[in-house]
Amino acid sequence: MTPPSILKQYNFACDLVYRHRVRESLDILRIMIKSLSSDAYNYEHSRLSDTYSRYLDSVVGGVDDPDQGRVYQDILRGTLELADRVKQDLLLKGSPSVRFRHDRLEKHLNDPDTTLEGILRAATTGPSVEDIIREQEGEEGQRSSAQKALDVIFDILWLKDRYNQEEVSLAREVFSTPHLDWHHRCVFVSAVTLGLLRNFDTARFDILIQAYVNQEDQVSQRALAGLLMALFRHNKRLFLYGEILDQLDAAYDEQPFSNLSGSIIIQLLKAKDTRRVTRKLEKEIMPELLKLQPRIREKLDLDKILGEQDLEDQNPDWQDFFSETPGLMDKLQELSNMQMEGNDVFMSTFSRLKHFPFFNRIQNWFLPFYTDSPVARAVVQEEKALGSPEKLIENMAISHHMCNSDKYSFCLNLNHMPPQQKEMMGRMMHQEFDQMKEVAEDENLLHESQKDKAIITQYIQDLYRFFKLHPLHTELDDIFSYRMDFYNKDFYSHIIKDKAITRTIGEYYFSRQHYDRAGEVFERVLQEKPGDPQEIMEKLAYSYEKQKAYHLAIDYYKKAELFDHNRLWNLKKIAFCYRMIKEPEKALEHYQQAEQLSPQEVTIKVLLGHTCLELEKYKEAMEYYYNAEQLSHENYTIWRPLSWCAFVMGNFQQASYYLDGLMEKEPTRYDFMNAGHVALCQNHLPEASKHYVKSIRARGNNIKAFLEAFREDRKHLLKHGVREKTLALVLDHVRFQMGKTA
Repeated sequence: MTPPSILKQYNFACDLVYRHRVRESLDILRIMIKSLSSDAYNYEHSRLSDTYSRYLDSVVGGVDDPDQGRVYQDILRGTLELADRVKQDLLLKGSPSVRFRHDRLEKHLNDPDTTLEGILRAATTGPSVEDIIREQEGEEGQRSSAQKALDVIFDILWLKDRYNQEEVSLAREVFSTPHLDWHHRCVFVSAVTLGLLRNFDTARFDILIQAYVNQEDQVSQRALAGLLMALFRHNKRLFLYGEILDQLDAAYDEQPFSNLSGSIIIQLLKAKDTRRVTRKLEKEIMPELLKLQPRIREKLDLDKILGEQDLEDQNPDWQDFFSETPGLMDKLQELSNMQMEGNDVFMSTFSRLKHFPFFNRIQNWFLPFYTDSPVARAVVQEEKALGSPEKLIENMAISHHMCNSDKYSFCLNLNHMPPQQKEMMGRMMHQEFDQMKEVAEDENLLHESQKDKAIITQYIQDLYRFFKLHPLHTELDDIFSYRMDFYNKDFYSHIIKDKAITRTIGEYYFSRQHYDRAGEVFERVLQEKPGDPQEIMEKLAYSYEKQKAYHLAIDYYKKAELFDHNRLWNLKKIAFCYRMIKEPEKALEHYQQAEQLSPQEVTIKVLLGHTCLELEKYKEAMEYYYNAEQLSHENYTIWRPLSWCAFVMGNFQQASYYLDGLMEKEPTRYDFMNAGHVALCQNHLPEASKHYVKSIRARGNNIKAFLEAFREDRKHLLKHGVREKTLALVLDHVRFQMGKTA
């Protein structure tokens, strides 16, 4: 069985349990177990089947047993836990690297001379600087017993499917002993998290909750991040393990974590957005730094009349929750803003620098970068070109702009840089860190909550690199591949008590143009009604509009329009949506209401003209366009629809006036075509042919596209008295003219 087919069967078996179809789930598990030929699994499967059969007999037979509820819950739990173990064994068959580590660990633990107490005792002696330097140089055989013991503990906390009592005691001791440094506990939190993402285990949940409650700096934030990811991963089965949610509530009462949880969720969403950020850097920002509807709409260039103002523009009054420098203004400032907001701007750069032997040990992907790091000091202290190596390490340790994994990559890469480049890099780094300190002090980034956010940002970026870049990533269940819709999960209300955080999640999605997700969240926010309901309705409507769900958008725009504030903007949006669903009559009605509120606004006059044009009310359209021209004298693009309306109405002199003006500006292929139409209607056949040839030769046009557009206008030409024969002759003349220059 391939890993995808294993996971498909496993997920199906679990979903059947969640839907209380236990017998069907057991049938699927029987098939999966056959692939393993395991007597232990066969026995467990038979025991569960027999227990479930007796339970059904009891229920159907009407036996009044107060323990029935507990027995049924045990059956559901047992079936899921059997599915977990079977899945893990099947996956290990197709995961050679993980299987090797797993088997090596089991072999080591099965040694009669090995005890978990002895492993912990060896780990707490602490490695020497020489040991770590030798490890960095790849001298595996000379590593200290303490370092080897730390590796074994990491593998126990990660790879054990479920902790037994002895392993629970080991984990608790690891997070409480004063003989281990804080950075070791940070790594072990990651091991517990990886293990819990790999396999459901109530003991691991308890350990992460306690690690958070202990409030040890760096460890606590990582524990909460791991806890939230695990709750998300195993949300569906939490209804069977009420003790986990009870522990979560108790922990919240002791150390509230709404705001911190909100920061973690936002940072996880930003991590999922890393590819978009990377593309933006590579295709928009970095190149700049290196340089320092229907055819009538296109034909008349209607959108250009309004300049660069988007007809679907956002409300300028909306609060900007996540501001980014727009467009191509100041790319350096934009890059700085992205860094300050916690976006992962270094992924593409440092993804190429994870090949050092240091990263061969999985735990080093989660190791915090700290001032006394022997690995960093061993590399940097020899680099005299860097100025003050000690200051550089100290500055890097407190910097919030690079994750820990990338900081190690940077240090390890120094040995491979030319001296001149190294010296320049040293100067730049010191200057950059000094500036960062000033910014941090100005923006109060050293405040406790900001410090927590910085730790979370770096840690989640470390996790993201591990799941995306580590050689094992193809054998792991990537948590970042999931949808991350925390707000839809049953446990969400246990971690987020502050309703404003849900809105912040919606604002994040909205600011990143993930309008489908934003709509989901704003629907929820609107039900809870925190903050400004009008703005939420507007943004919800806008989200539906962007998804082309125009009917839903209209519903919410109309609700928002009931408020006095922003009524003009809402009326224009309602009208726009009606135009999109081909109901121009209703669009016209709402644009006219908007005109009453703002009678001198050029945009509304133009939009009224567009709508009348769609309704083929050419006289009314021309009046609106003329009014717009009077209010905006320099906007020559209005001449296009004016010339078209004049032509359709048979006013060829006025049409020629506007078309002559366009010919002196930047005529389009449709301007030449329309000029040809006017000439043809006036029986100026040579002039008409000449304009048609120019239209075909214009940028973006060809004979096929020209003829297609010409056919659409045929009815107007015939209406103005041009004969069918004349049309055919002129078009043939145009073909001959094109052939002469081909």
